[in-house]
Amino acid sequence: MTTRDMTAEEHEEAARIFVEQSSREFAAGDVLQGSEKLWGAAAHAVISIALRRDWPVGSHRNLVDAIRLLAEERDDDSLKAGFSVARKFHDRFYGRGHFDPFAEAGGMDWDREVVEDHVRKLLAISSEKANGTE
Repeated sequence: MTTRDMTAEEHEEAARIFVEQSSREFAAGDVLQGSEKLWGAAAHAVISIALRRDWPVGSHRNLVDAIRLLAEERDDDSLKAGFSVARKFHDRFYGRGHFDPFAEAGGMDWDREVVEDHVRKLLAISSEKANGTE
């Protein structure tokens, strides 16, 4: 069996699916899987943009670089901020950092909303490039 690299469109679809799966995992009380799926959504959205711009992909460092380049390209530091929040969910999955001690007060829910909005924004940007509307 051979494997192939995913296309930008497939990464976009993976991001959408992971956002949906994340919501289900959090609703079921599985913070670890919800966290990883939400991080995965953000990562796949970034990869879709990087592929459309012929930027390197394949490592965490490449994701960080792509967000930095995209924020500079669009003069939008909120892209870096959204990615930073998404990385918190990646860290939570691997037991680094802390699970949000303010979750009952809405902290984790707020972070989830930030990342979900961030993913939607990235997917819109990726679609702009795909449709030549940049």
